[in-house]
Amino acid sequence: MGKSLLAETLTAVLGSTAVMSVTDASAFNSMSSIDLWTRTFLVVQEVAPKVGRDTANYIKTMTGGKTFNAARKGQHFKEHSAPANLVMLSNNPPQFIESTDSRFFVSEWSYDFETPKLREEYMGKYYNWLRKEGGFEAIAALLRNTNVSKYDQAAAPLRTMEWELHTGLRDDEVVTRIKEFMEEHPQQILFIKDIFKELFDEYQVGPNAIKHKLEQAGLLPVKDRVKDRAKKKHTVWIRDGERIERLQTGSLIQSTRESVTEQLEQALKLAPNSPPY
Repeated sequence: MGKSLLAETLTAVLGSTAVMSVTDASAFNSMSSIDLWTRTFLVVQEVAPKVGRDTANYIKTMTGGKTFNAARKGQHFKEHSAPANLVMLSNNPPQFIESTDSRFFVSEWSYDFETPKLREEYMGKYYNWLRKEGGFEAIAALLRNTNVSKYDQAAAPLRTMEWELHTGLRDDEVVTRIKEFMEEHPQQILFIKDIFKELFDEYQVGPNAIKHKLEQAGLLPVKDRVKDRAKKKHTVWIRDGERIERLQTGSLIQSTRESVTEQLEQALKLAPNSPPY
């Protein structure tokens, strides 16, 4: 789901009087920014991973109380109610949340489609369900019938794996062992996640966290899936700083001029219980 679609869904389900939606954090600089906080939810559709100190302090202040003295443009200071719950959306993980800050719930919503066409088809069906088949109404009914009586509004937000990853509190053992494996195989440029399957199983690393662990270890996802000699496609990861050069005769690792197909098959052999090649 796109960020703007999530904001649209919240507005459609909860009503425009309950949701304020702005494009990015620059709205916080408005002289009338206090008005942003007067509804139940304030949705910022794009927040940079890093924000300036002033913006970070502003967010901390406004999420820490319900009433504030402020002056709208052209008006004198007076007390304003600011009940809004802040929802910040981004394609990248936040880097401004401190490990001692317990006011934020951090969650990644993502899905890797095998092909762009599958993603297009899914999103087309989802849009149609929302707007023509009662999707907004179904979401509203689900929320209306969900029992939240045991939810403690005074309690700190749930500390998710994503929160721990991006505040540096998650155990680094998995990342350390991935780096050690990379050091033991310096000739290997491309990797597949199945190489580390036993490690991920041992530490119960979930699908969403696997991506973060690999990135923390210095492996970046390759945008396009790579074919082996049998024409089967694989999702691969490449060492940070390396590049794939695509030629008419095939793809090569830029630094070593080695065939991408050969590198992939070496990676497949490194995976536990890999079939013989």
